[in-house]
Amino acid sequence: GGGSYARATNANVTINQGMISDSVYGGGSNGYTESSNVNINGGTISGNVYGGGRSSSTIEAKVTINSGTMSSIYGGSGDYGISGRTTVTIIGGTMSSIYGGCSDKNM
Repeated sequence: GGGSYARATNANVTINQGMISDSVYGGGSNGYTESSNVNINGGTISGNVYGGGRSSSTIEAKVTINSGTMSSIYGGSGDYGISGRTTVTIIGGTMSSIYGGCSDKNM
């Protein structure tokens, strides 16, 4: 998605297939992202999927899961991040849990 300690206006992540051994974030790490879009069309993700960033703020985050296997889905940010408006759309796939908002100690 976005960069580390940077500002991104629009960040887009699309995964069609493959194996990812960690989590996927739509926004940046310790940065600021205005709008993020995460689209998962297949593959296996060992970690979670976040619409927002890691330890960062995201104004609008959208997650769409069409297929694939992953742990949990969060519409917002992770690890102390803040997200404004989140949208999670699940069409298919295998996951353990789905949350519309942020994870951990978020506001």
